Amino acid sequence: MKTIKLKTASQTELESLKKLSTERLIIWIVGTTKEKGLKLSSEDIVIECWLINPEKHALRRYNEFPDSHTVMKRIGEMKGKKGLLSGSEMSGYSLSGISQMVFADLKELVIQRRVKDSKGHKKADRTISSIDEAPYKRLIKTPAYKKFQSGKLNEMVETDFLYFFV
Repeated sequence: MKTIKLKTASQTELESLKKLSTERLIIWIVGTTKEKGLKLSSEDIVIECWLINPEKHALRRYNEFPDSHTVMKRIGEMKGKKGLLSGSEMSGYSLSGISQMVFADLKELVIQRRVKDSKGHKKADRTISSIDEAPYKRLIKTPAYKKFQSGKLNEMVETDFLYFFV
């Protein structure tokens, strides 16, 4: 069995890199690979993200396997509407002008070990499956729950509860 090794980061950089958001981690990986003269496919980027931070980039309840959907989705957004990446699967990815400046800042922060934790507002709970989590996500979007949260209990009507079943 072949051992998978990290290509973009040293052991001393791992603690800092774990604090990065997925988008910033991808910028770090692409920038570092260009500096090292490597060309990574999107699957390689998925593996790098997973090796750096398996808690965030693993399949739900299966930390031993990478979750390609999360990283591939972010790569698509970064190539498309955000314009942070250019290139392709065949030619490899590179950073745009904007993301090159972000990479330079990240590089300094990692060297100085001053990376701050990313505060994701909708951080996924990887200990339960998305199927188990779905009813709770639907529940908090109902008008009844929103009125309950804001303390407007006397304004709740029966139809507010029925949105959960739609």
